[in-house]
Amino acid sequence: MDWLNAIQQQNNASGRTKVIDGFLNSTEYKTHYVTSLYEIILGRAPDAAGLAFWTAKMGNPGTAGQNDGSADEKFVIAAILGSDELAIPLDLEKSYEESCHALGIA
Repeated sequence: MDWLNAIQQQNNASGRTKVIDGFLNSTEYKTHYVTSLYEIILGRAPDAAGLAFWTAKMGNPGTAGQNDGSADEKFVIAAILGSDELAIPLDLEKSYEESCHALGIA
């Protein structure tokens, strides 16, 4: 979707709200969101199955009170942060700073 064109065509408060809701509920947004989390937290691109799973779980996150998936953005972040994939490289004997540095987030 051409989001800039959509905003220009509906350039009033109600129209902009509709365009923003449309963007936040789009496959484009959910794909970008999940891909960014994988790259930032896990240091890799998502596999096809993981991307499909998490984007489907998000449902329609941009519509207040209308999330028809079982997860919202915060849940997806928490699940990825709590995943075995992230936990395995953590060494509890190391300091917080050492662990962050080892994960590339220092």
